[in-house]
Amino acid sequence: MREALLAACALAAVAAAPLAAGAQTNERAYEDLDFRFVTPGARAVGMGRSFIGLADDATAADSNPAGLSNLEERELAFEVTTTAIRHHRFVGPSDLTTLAFGEQVWTPSFVSYVLPLGRATLAAFHNNTQHHVERFEIGARDIPPGTVPGQVAFTEDGTFGRIAIRAGNYGTAGSLIVHRRLAIGGAAALNVLDLDVSARSGWPDRPKNGTDTRAMGAGFKWSAGALVRAAAAVTVGLAYHSRVTHEMTTTLFGCFADSTVPLGRCPTVAGVDRQRDRTGELRQTDYVIPDRWIGGVSVMPTPALVIVADAQYVRYSSRITDRFQVIDFMTPADGLSRDDFSIRDVTELHLGAEYRVSTPRHVLAFRAGGFTDPSHALRFTPRPATPRHENLEFRFNRVPPRTDVGLTVGFGMTFWNRLQTDVAVSRIRSATDVVMSFVTRFP
Repeated sequence: MREALLAACALAAVAAAPLAAGAQTNERAYEDLDFRFVTPGARAVGMGRSFIGLADDATAADSNPAGLSNLEERELAFEVTTTAIRHHRFVGPSDLTTLAFGEQVWTPSFVSYVLPLGRATLAAFHNNTQHHVERFEIGARDIPPGTVPGQVAFTEDGTFGRIAIRAGNYGTAGSLIVHRRLAIGGAAALNVLDLDVSARSGWPDRPKNGTDTRAMGAGFKWSAGALVRAAAAVTVGLAYHSRVTHEMTTTLFGCFADSTVPLGRCPTVAGVDRQRDRTGELRQTDYVIPDRWIGGVSVMPTPALVIVADAQYVRYSSRITDRFQVIDFMTPADGLSRDDFSIRDVTELHLGAEYRVSTPRHVLAFRAGGFTDPSHALRFTPRPATPRHENLEFRFNRVPPRTDVGLTVGFGMTFWNRLQTDVAVSRIRSATDVVMSFVTRFP
């Protein structure tokens, strides 16, 4: 979401109609839809979303289950997140203007219960992995003069839609101390998806064509982790999170250009001789939450200071599956396929620190950090034999890739080592997150 988390997804569909044609598809809803993997826990978020090499509280059940071995008492953790999404959508051909859309959402984003059992530790948890709500509408009549300098045309002569996506994990986790310097762990969960997306070209009072997707389902997810105490003040962590694939059905709406049908089946559109009414036609596709590898290190130069760093490799290319949806209604003979599109895998860097001040009754913690979010949007990468498609080049390749940098700050307080409260703020171009978490420890 944004966050995304916020960024493209495996549902992304494309069109092959020229800009003047009203038969252009409307899949603007999916073009740059991000997955925003935010490490659970306000403490981790405040430290630049870095936690894999530290993993010393109940949120380790999801981020790095091997870290559950650090807990010596029972813990109950609860977290709430509010996210203000800013999804930047490309507007038109005369410059690189984007408009921001999105809504603020509240989410009970994490809860877990941890039970230490000697060398082993067990946990049950829920983690909300994606919550994205957005309504968008792009077109000249809704943009005041001067808002978009030099703008002369829009990609679909109007496009609008709504997005509501929510996904979360419900699972169990466990860890085992196999050596005084090594702990391992794993987790198994059901990833539950609730998705409602509708997109149209044209205007709300005269839509041209579009798609509707409504899906609810669950897929299996697993993760594994390790934690190595390399030295007295240095800990190294490694975690893997599997991908989850949800199968869905998309319903088409309206008329699309198709040179294989007789004239007169749909209204005449400038630049398009023939169209087919595909209202009610079904297309099978996938919604993929990609797999990730994360490595991290934690260094404690003094008892009051801890420095953490993570590197996260996200395999976004896995979102282009065999059921990747390509809608080519202009010239089907061109044979566009999933091989003409790509999403690059990326490596995110996370860095943060925590400084603690102790009193007889309380521990105060001050945190700060930063992280990178490399571009992972859908790109049009045609094969040598694929005919030239200026519209696809324009829609998917005009805006150059960029790497955004986010900043985080946080604060925490522990009372008698029994109750811990933390708050953190994470801000990046695509979203602002405010996270509040609470941890209670039981003897």
